[in-house]
Amino acid sequence: LWATIGAVAATNITIEDITVDLATNGNTMNGIAFVPDALFTGTPCSNCVVQRCRVFGFVSHQYLYWSFSSQHIKFIDNFADGGCTDFDPFGDQNGIEVVGGVDAIVRGNTVIRCANFGLGAISLDGFPSGVDGAILEGNYISDCGTGVSLGTSLNVATPQNMRNVTVSGNVIRGSVRYGIDVWTPAVGTSMRNVLVARNII
Repeated sequence: LWATIGAVAATNITIEDITVDLATNGNTMNGIAFVPDALFTGTPCSNCVVQRCRVFGFVSHQYLYWSFSSQHIKFIDNFADGGCTDFDPFGDQNGIEVVGGVDAIVRGNTVIRCANFGLGAISLDGFPSGVDGAILEGNYISDCGTGVSLGTSLNVATPQNMRNVTVSGNVIRGSVRYGIDVWTPAVGTSMRNVLVARNII
């Protein structure tokens, strides 16, 4: 799990009004995380909410808020500060990362200074992690490597596709690389019913 606060194969969890400080002592753990059991391939977390929390990160391979293959998870009105001011060399630090899963909602969050991306709905090479349903709306993302990242991958030879995703009404400022990055690096993967609209970049 490797997170300050986390859940494994949990249901009906609410985490609210908590501050996680990874920055002060240079802690490289993740902030708040939800993962399946059985080494990321078992029972996922479901019906979980994170709201009004604050996570201060330390630039490293780190996810300030992380959901892996969860079902019906919500990140609402949270704050994330990765603390990154130097984007060379590249650092894989993300603000709110949704890897795979079903029906995620990421709404009303403020994410700043994350080395890689601020918000993302992606799949991960080598794992069953296709995204089926995610709404990323009404967020403020500033001074990150990339504002919003959407992507697919392969689980060995099986496409981990994306469908039913909306990215709308977000304000994205000061991105070092891309405002919104939509990528399908693996041959045979697909995106279906993906809407990116009405964002300010």
